[in-house]
Formats: sequence, structure tokens, C-alpha cells
Amino acid sequence: MKQLSIISLLAAALILTSCSARTNISRCGDILCHGDTYTAITADAGVRSVHVSHALSGHYSEFDAVGGELNALTEWLDGLLLTRVTFDEGASPADNDGGEAFWFESEDGLFPEFSYIISGPDIHYVAKDGEWYRVHNPSPPPVGDTK
Repeated sequence: MKQLSIISLLAAALILTSCSARTNISRCGDILCHGDTYTAITADAGVRSVHVSHALSGHYSEFDAVGGELNALTEWLDGLLLTRVTFDEGASPADNDGGEAFWFESEDGLFPEFSYIISGPDIHYVAKDGEWYRVHNPSPPPVGDTK
């Protein structure tokens, strides 16, 4: 009987802990917020195609991510760890020369529109709805000629 009570108390504690952790998550548009950390720019399940534009060293390309490439892109997106950052006027990564940039969009609106900026080997940013986010686990998007 005593063991059953201890197990019941432990189970209740685990449930309460997991619920309080979940309530700390809120939605900021397409971005899930965990206090000051942002993760999982979310895409709707029905997305079938994402238009990608890519600029690097004066070369510009456009293509559509579909099928397996779209699945890899969605997985990569779900794993991003972000922190919101601010820049003075004219000092954002988009205002600097060089670097690499990706723009993502879908005609049906099921995939969030955002930019992914690579300013250096470990200096990556997401720009979404006028806000900037520093990427804590940087890696190039798994699409097009960067795969």
C-alpha cells in the first residue's frame, strides 16, 4: 500500500511538471516561444511545395522544394533554436555586404515566409515578420545546391 502511494505521488509530480513546462510555450505567429528562446518555426501539415530563393557571392537561384527535400526542410526548420535580437537602423545582417541568404515562401500560405541569413560560419539569423532571431544551432538549409 505504501509503495502504491509513493508511485502515485511520483506519477502526479511528473504530470504536473510536464504540464507546467508545456504552459510555458506560447505561439508568436509561426514561431513557438519558450520564454526568451524561440523554436520550431511551424509549417502546416498540408504544405506540398515551398519556393526557395538563394543568393551567394553574386549568384542567384530559385527552385521549389518538394517531396523528400520538403520533408528535410521541415525537419531542419523544426529543430532551429532561436533567440530574438535587435539591431540599430542600418546594422542588421541584411544591411551588410557578403554572406548568404535564403528566402522561403509558399503560394498557399501553409509554409511560413522567412529569410535565413548566413553571415559567417557560425553566425546565422532568421528574419520573420520584421523580427530578427539568432540561430543557436546553425546549419545551412537542406535544399538546392547547399545539400
